[in-house]
Amino acid sequence: MKLNRMSSNGKKVLLIEGIIRTVIVALCLAAALIINYFWLHWQEGTAFKIICVIAVVLVGILIVIDCILRPWLMYRQHGYLLHSHFVTVQEGMWFVKHLQIPLFRIQNVDIEEGWLMRKVELATLKLSTAGGNSEIILIDKRKAKEIMNHIKHSSQQISEETESGE
Repeated sequence: MKLNRMSSNGKKVLLIEGIIRTVIVALCLAAALIINYFWLHWQEGTAFKIICVIAVVLVGILIVIDCILRPWLMYRQHGYLLHSHFVTVQEGMWFVKHLQIPLFRIQNVDIEEGWLMRKVELATLKLSTAGGNSEIILIDKRKAKEIMNHIKHSSQQISEETESGE
């Protein structure tokens, strides 16, 4: 069973998000170190140099995790497959879950778009059931609308079949 994956632009979006988060953390650490150096003088001399090295190492680790490892793992581990009566969703980065959701159990389907996702025509599809929520992340907006319409159309057919069968 070969799952459909996020769009190739999804990796770019995750990379840009990681860069933005890393820059914000680096700026906060730099601001704290500058404030300490010029005004507070909590740490001086060797201790201050050690703290600066630790801050640089933390930013380096954040770059590796958030900008390289996270996009690669999310692309590899998240997927979906749409069938006529159910949808299979694989999610999780470290602990991978395979969910098989019958279409008649889906109560609500939402399309979410962040500001960065809108720029490259991507969306995340949220499937809500009584047992919890599931997401199909970073797929083309057109494909998300097709899946949403398929789910709504299928659940209407199933409810009509149930009503006529009773």
